Amino acid sequence: KKVSLETLAKFIEAITLPKKHGKAHASWVDRKRLGKKWDSLTSFSGEMLSLLPILLCFLEQFDTPANAISDHVLCFQLLCTIVGILSLGPDDTIPYVSMLADVIAAHGALFVSLYGGFVKPKFHHLRHLPENISSLKKCISCFVTERKHRATKRAALFVFRHIDNTVIKTMVHNQCESFRDTGGASLFCAKRLVNAKLVQYGPVSLSWSKQALLLSGPVNVDDCVAFNSGDVGRVQGFWAFGENIVVEVLMYARDPHQQGVWRTHHNEVQHRVVEVDLIVDAVTYGPAGVDSIRVLLPPKLKFGF
Repeated sequence: KKVSLETLAKFIEAITLPKKHGKAHASWVDRKRLGKKWDSLTSFSGEMLSLLPILLCFLEQFDTPANAISDHVLCFQLLCTIVGILSLGPDDTIPYVSMLADVIAAHGALFVSLYGGFVKPKFHHLRHLPENISSLKKCISCFVTERKHRATKRAALFVFRHIDNTVIKTMVHNQCESFRDTGGASLFCAKRLVNAKLVQYGPVSLSWSKQALLLSGPVNVDDCVAFNSGDVGRVQGFWAFGENIVVEVLMYARDPHQQGVWRTHHNEVQHRVVEVDLIVDAVTYGPAGVDSIRVLLPPKLKFGF
């Protein structure tokens, strides 16, 4: 049965992304973005990366061993695995370089057999990634420098004279400010609360915040997060006592009958306080029936890295 673009758009619109990634929009798969021959997708890189796990979840719902699209789903799974390994970061990617090479080779062979007519000259560049990572001992991303463009444009806004001198001074000043340690908010802190408020409990002073900056990036109140134990819960707030930071979370119950589904009914939810070091990342999720959500686990848990 043919699946319409409208069905996919409704599926995407029902998805909730972590707050750091914004909102999912049906317009991400508008007809005008798919080219005249439906052979490409024009989009920003951030939207594309958010779409990958969503599309994989959508494809897996229709996949069965005897399904005609099984090879296509497998090819997309391999692509998501490649992106998942590369998203582990500059250091955590290193132990999986040999696995990355194998997955890239498998994806390339399957892609050529399925879509040989759409292979572009740059397709082979992907095969050089494991070699480059092994040589540098780091997985280098261009996203960090690309994001700096926004800071440059912001510094240049409403500057009409001596723009080069003004922009350079503004950016150097902002960079120095980010280095400065202001109440534990230094750029070099591996984890910290953002805009924390002081809460006094008798002789004990605690800090509370709606947002924490962790190794996985910013995590906010009402985000769903996955823990390295495989558990999933909704963030209620962050607490800090000295250098110790914990997260207050409503832990959901895993549905024993459906893989990837968690129960959110208040009778099945546990209120817990957990160390933030146990958080893998904030997760994307969508509805899966009454009092249930389907969670798209981060690559580290989904693919067993």
